[in-house]
Amino acid sequence: MKKKEYISVHEFRVGIFVTFAIVALTAVIVMMSGKFGFFARTIKVEAEFHNVEELIEGAPVFFSGVEVGKVEKVLSPSRWKCEGKDENP
Repeated sequence: MKKKEYISVHEFRVGIFVTFAIVALTAVIVMMSGKFGFFARTIKVEAEFHNVEELIEGAPVFFSGVEVGKVEKVLSPSRWKCEGKDENP
């Protein structure tokens, strides 16, 4: 009959440490890449237009032919008016 082999507490701790180190290193590399996290280069732009009929939330935003972002929120003048009142009696 074969004898079962168990890992020692020391080996288990080393394995946990190595796993944690790999996960932490991967997270730091992703954050430093500039695409995600604290080091991402982002800018929020607010603009006012007279006609936003064709503009929809989630639409891509292009600058010089390159997609640079997306539309997050669209507020139209109809949303600014009092709700619940009929303006055309």
